Amino acid sequence: MKNPPGLLALISACELHWETIVRVNDDDERVWVLVDMPSSVIDNPTEIKNNRAISTSPGVLDPNRKGMSSDPQYTQLAEQIVSELEDSPGALLPVLHALQDKLGFVPTTVVAIIAAGLNLSRAEVHGVISFYHYFRSTPPGRNTIQICRAESCQAVGGRALAAHAIKSLQCNFNQTSADGEFTLAPVYCLGNCACSPAIRVGEAIYGHVDAAKFDSIVSELLTRAVDIK
Repeated sequence: MKNPPGLLALISACELHWETIVRVNDDDERVWVLVDMPSSVIDNPTEIKNNRAISTSPGVLDPNRKGMSSDPQYTQLAEQIVSELEDSPGALLPVLHALQDKLGFVPTTVVAIIAAGLNLSRAEVHGVISFYHYFRSTPPGRNTIQICRAESCQAVGGRALAAHAIKSLQCNFNQTSADGEFTLAPVYCLGNCACSPAIRVGEAIYGHVDAAKFDSIVSELLTRAVDIK
């Protein structure tokens, strides 16, 4: 795919890498996100939207955004995981999975560490993270609720369940509720088709979930005791 008109001069001036169609937004507009920004422009993240450079605040590259602030523990963990897995075949995915398993997300601030350790560009690492919906760049909620979006569940009330969940939690798929309790995520088949529609919370799978059962599960999660360590 060719670069969008007007983008070449901006890339040349800022020495930027870019990704082709990182996402399609709610208005079905193609959005190009520039990565590997120099420090001179990092405080003013830029997107190319409808062939125009626009400022995003906060943006995907805003270092003050939640989950993007520098944390020595994240740095240390990333360096350790890269060191342990750098010789693995196709090491990038194992490294990203290991980080997300440990933290629940892949902090944007460790992208440069991963890239350097695996001899990749930051654009390549960011491209893989943004391509796979499984990977997160911000911390998830205390509970992640996955709703099956596969055909079997869709055929017996899955769409209505998804709409109820979005309305109830007041967040869309791949978003987190305002209170930080729940992250809502789609999943494509939980292997529980005989009990559709199904959801998963953590390692627990629930079948025959309708609006009332969903509300009961959410209520139970909200009142569940939390261990203080």
